[in-house]
Amino acid sequence: MKQIVLFYVFVLLTCFSAIQAQNTIWSNNFESLSGISAQDLDGDGFNWFQNSDGTLMGFSPGRYLGSYSLNTSPDNALECPVFSIPAGASDLSFSLRVASSSQTSYAESFAVYIQEDGTGSMFDNEIYQGTLN
Repeated sequence: MKQIVLFYVFVLLTCFSAIQAQNTIWSNNFESLSGISAQDLDGDGFNWFQNSDGTLMGFSPGRYLGSYSLNTSPDNALECPVFSIPAGASDLSFSLRVASSSQTSYAESFAVYIQEDGTGSMFDNEIYQGTLN
């Protein structure tokens, strides 16, 4: 009897976990830059670059995208591939990891925008703004 009850509890927990499972719509670890483009909006010649020593800053695997800005005021943008949010999706989350390579000049500001169906400017819908501290 204990085995049957335990089996049913396991099945119920498995079903509940499956219902609560998260589906990743888009993810990137920057090992490949397929579909990603960079724009140097202020034309200063400093733009996003791919680097492979990210493990020094805690990124695994070791690649990351960076933008030099110690002596500049960059205005650079990254565009990621188009992806579709499933119909009926009601609980969405977004995560990113941000770091600075400098212990003294790190108060960089950044923002994340989302563009719906390619309408309007890519900077119309800000979903996150932050400053490293």
